Amino acid sequence: MDDFYNVLSKLIELKDDNTMYIFGCEYYIEKDYIKARKVFEEAAKLGNSSAINDLGYMYLEGLGMKKDYDKARKLFEEAVKLGDSAAMNNLGYMYREGLGVEKDYDKVRKLFEEAVKLGDSAAMYNLAKMYQEGLGVSKDYNKAKELYEQAYQDGIQQAKDKLDEIIKLLEFAFKDENEKKIQEENLKINNKNEANKKAKGNYFDGYMNVVRNNQQSKANLDVEKLKELIGNLCSKYVSREQTIKMLANNIYHARKVIESIADEKIVRHNLNTILLISSTGGGKTAIVSDLAKNFDVPFVSVPISSGYTQAGYKGLELNSIFANLINAANGDLSKAEKGIILLDEFDKIRILNENDHDNQFKKALQHELLSYLEGRKVQIINGDRQYTFDTSKVTFILSGAFQDITQVEKYYAEEEIKEKISEGYEAELLGRINVCHYMPKYTKEDYINILNNSKIGALNNFITSCSIYGKSVITSPYSAFVESVAEEAVRLDKGVRGLNNIFSNILNWHLDDLIYGEGDIVLMESFETIKRKKGKGM
Repeated sequence: MDDFYNVLSKLIELKDDNTMYIFGCEYYIEKDYIKARKVFEEAAKLGNSSAINDLGYMYLEGLGMKKDYDKARKLFEEAVKLGDSAAMNNLGYMYREGLGVEKDYDKVRKLFEEAVKLGDSAAMYNLAKMYQEGLGVSKDYNKAKELYEQAYQDGIQQAKDKLDEIIKLLEFAFKDENEKKIQEENLKINNKNEANKKAKGNYFDGYMNVVRNNQQSKANLDVEKLKELIGNLCSKYVSREQTIKMLANNIYHARKVIESIADEKIVRHNLNTILLISSTGGGKTAIVSDLAKNFDVPFVSVPISSGYTQAGYKGLELNSIFANLINAANGDLSKAEKGIILLDEFDKIRILNENDHDNQFKKALQHELLSYLEGRKVQIINGDRQYTFDTSKVTFILSGAFQDITQVEKYYAEEEIKEKISEGYEAELLGRINVCHYMPKYTKEDYINILNNSKIGALNNFITSCSIYGKSVITSPYSAFVESVAEEAVRLDKGVRGLNNIFSNILNWHLDDLIYGEGDIVLMESFETIKRKKGKGM
């Protein structure tokens, strides 16, 4: 008790309202509301808007005191005048629910909108809900979706379920509107055709217009779904937007080609073979796997160097990848032939030294791979069955680290990449590669972006683990913790895999707190400080 009042007295003497507010938050987190209230009251006297808002919230919820809506409202109004976005959201909530005041949706909307302008994520969620339900505003699912997405990216977990709801509502609305437009267009065309029939007796042009309009409507719907898919993946695999769009576009194009063209040779020449330059942990396999799942096509990823021994490349049967694809398609050969194969470690079959005793094996692999890329029928024995597998419709993605390229931090154009790796591969093999894409290593800024914004990022996964025990994670996008974890990930140089390893350690260090502790998990200090306090090494 003495220590508490000694610290508080010192802060009052220094008139340090910011430190005073943080001091109060520590007691608030520990649910010692009596002390928290005392500190907030002193900080409020110095004009600290956050303290005024939090004090108002305590009156609103009756935390450590009797509920008093009138006092809560006055405190929120005072903090709003000081420009506090959280107070704007809280005051808007009172007017929305009619807590001690008359419901006033117009005032609610204005308060939420002002808070959103200041970046308040809770207000984003609440304003989105107004647009979704039409509370004081016209229903606008697109506006609601945009706000829910912002709120979710800012850490409001409840926004995820709402976002899923909105996406479904938009799909139905789009489908209904699209079908309505098609019906209206068809009615116009049919009326025109009837007129043509009387004048000329010719239905053909009108029929073709109906077909074209139906196809165009379906194409528009497909493109909207593709855009939505790319947007969802970009929110998962942060800082990989260019890679996601390139791969999604190519896989989408491959599906359209396969559906539209019957001649296998023409199909093969219209499918792109993609080369990805990527270091370990760059996220390529996860991205391609996610895309394959969404497009409902079988997918396998294998290192082209699998089966190598110290003595050479004995025992490697490259055509076994097609058996793996058949298994991924649950034995459906036709579906497997339209699948996606990611061949990793493509750089390991590159011939860099003419005196290398493994060159003959590398040349043989390059030649065999080339035949698959050109399209051929391969005899496959899978279990007790034999298949004739046609490679003409397979989407091939080749990837490798290519250290001599990735050591240079820049984006390479396709021709630059081909020029840099031209020595070491058969010219015909390089000629079959249509798309070259460079995935640079994650920077510190990329890792910070991933931590703060990725739906499936390590920090978000850690928050989910803590929620199992009813614990919240208290941190900030600008905290020493986030910055130091990003620096540690750069030091480990293992991409997202390294980031996940860091949080595996952090979770292990906090398991005792999660299982037996009563307070929330606070991650504000640097990674090194947390590591030192827990007394454990990596």
